[in-house]
Amino acid sequence: MGWLAFIFVVVHSTAIFIYAFPEQYISPGLKNTASVYVHPVFEQTWSLFAPAPLNDTKLRVKYYFEDDSTDWIEPMKDVYASHALYRGSYHGDLAVGESNLLYYIANDLIWKGLSPYEPFVKDSAQTFSYTSSYWMTKNFIYGSADFLYDKRPVRALAECSFRNVKTNESGVMILPEFSWIEK
Repeated sequence: MGWLAFIFVVVHSTAIFIYAFPEQYISPGLKNTASVYVHPVFEQTWSLFAPAPLNDTKLRVKYYFEDDSTDWIEPMKDVYASHALYRGSYHGDLAVGESNLLYYIANDLIWKGLSPYEPFVKDSAQTFSYTSSYWMTKNFIYGSADFLYDKRPVRALAECSFRNVKTNESGVMILPEFSWIEK
């Protein structure tokens, strides 16, 4: 039994080695023979580990405070720049947080029968305000204003842009107004 195990390990290791070896240094016939063994079970693609995002998304916000307002800004713009410089810092977690938020917005739009590539129809805005991503966005925007300006907003507008990287379909959508005014 020990010899069978040894022979299996040698054959397996040799086949993997031949399969992974650069094509210009090995004969095509040998590579094809190794592929018959390696491909069905041991072939790996990067999409197994890290599928590419389907949408390129961006969030812009316009804040209204009691005494002033801002232009349209990207609240996480500095975070993305810091993440590019300081890999492994907390900036990556913040960047992922915004990316996840935009992912949930797109999913909720689709779940409600809306397209992230078309503007809201008036009735649809009310429907969207009952989704979980609406409340996540409301909390995200409020927290971002408090962090960036050390002020609490009275109301805010949020603009999401979506671009499908495969079809190149794109659209910009202004979400329903967010308000923190006591009624």
